[in-house]
Amino acid sequence: MVGYRAAPTRHPGYSRVGLGLLVLGLLLPWAATSATAKEKLLPANVSQMNRTDQRGFQWDPTLQGIISDGTSDCFDSGLILKVNGGDFNPTSAPLQTADGLEFVLFGTIGQIGIVRRLRLDPAVGAMRYVELLENNSKREVRVTVEVHSQLGGSAAMIQTDQGRAIVNGQLEKGETTVVGLHHGGSRPSVMFQLRGARTKDSPVVSVRDNRYFVFTWTVSIPAGRSTAILHSVAQRRWSTPPNAKDYKAELDPLLDPKWSASLPSAVRSVLVNHASSGGASSTLTGKTLAHQEVLGLARSYEVERESDAIVFLERDKPL
Repeated sequence: MVGYRAAPTRHPGYSRVGLGLLVLGLLLPWAATSATAKEKLLPANVSQMNRTDQRGFQWDPTLQGIISDGTSDCFDSGLILKVNGGDFNPTSAPLQTADGLEFVLFGTIGQIGIVRRLRLDPAVGAMRYVELLENNSKREVRVTVEVHSQLGGSAAMIQTDQGRAIVNGQLEKGETTVVGLHHGGSRPSVMFQLRGARTKDSPVVSVRDNRYFVFTWTVSIPAGRSTAILHSVAQRRWSTPPNAKDYKAELDPLLDPKWSASLPSAVRSVLVNHASSGGASSTLTGKTLAHQEVLGLARSYEVERESDAIVFLERDKPL
C-alpha cells in the first residue's frame, strides 16, 4: 500500500494521512457516474462561440467543436473528433460553463458516451479540448480516439517542439507538441499540444502532404467508468522556425497544471495524457485505474507520497 504525507500548511491538524481500502470503496461508485453530473452548466449562447483572442487570432468552432477556418484560412476543418471510426455528432443542445468560457457538447457512439469540452483562453491565445469518454457497457472496452485536422494549405515544415522533423510515428522523450510551420504569408502556423511534459504515452502521429494531421490515442476503459484526453491548439505567426526558447515560452502556459485547473476534479482525475493532474495511463487495467484515482484524490488534497503512512479516511469527514 502506498503511503502519503499531508501538506501541513493546508491541513495543520494532521501530520500524516494515508489512503486505504475505504477510499477505494468511496471512489468506485463516484467514478462510475458522469464526470459532469454535479457541474453547473447552462444553455450555450452559440453566438459567442466565434471569438478573437487577445493576439488577434480568430476561432470559429462549429457545434461539433470543429474549427472551420480560424485566421486567414488557417484550417479547412480542424479538430474533428472520431471515436472508433465514427464522427462525433452531439445528440443534445450545447451547454456552457457558468463563466461562459467553455462549451460542453454531448454525444454517443455505440455504448460510449462522449463529452467534448472546448475552452478558449483569450490571453494565452489557445483552445483547450477535453475528450471525455464513458463506457456504458458491462465489459472493459478498447476505444480508438482520433483528432483530424486539415490545414488551409500545406505547411512548409512539420516538426515537434524539440525541432525534430516528424511525419509519422510518436512523440519522443521531452516532446509534447507537433507544429505545422508556415513561413511568410497571412496563414498562421499551428501548434498541436498533445500530452503533458511528464507523460510517457504518446498518440500516434500521421501527417500527409504537410497538411492533413491525424492524432490517434487508444485507451482501455473498464465497464461503467470514464477516461479523458486533454489536448490544445494554438495559432501563431513565425517568420522563421522557432528555437527551443521560443517553443518553451509558448508552451509553458499549456503545460502548467493551471491549464486544467478550471476542469471539474472528476474530469481531471481521469485524464490519461496529463499525468501531473492525477490521471491514469492509456494502457492501465481497471485495477490500476482505481489505484490512480486514489493518487488523483491525494493530489487534490495536496497529500504527498510517503512509504510508511497508512490511515483510513472516513466517509463525510473532511481532512
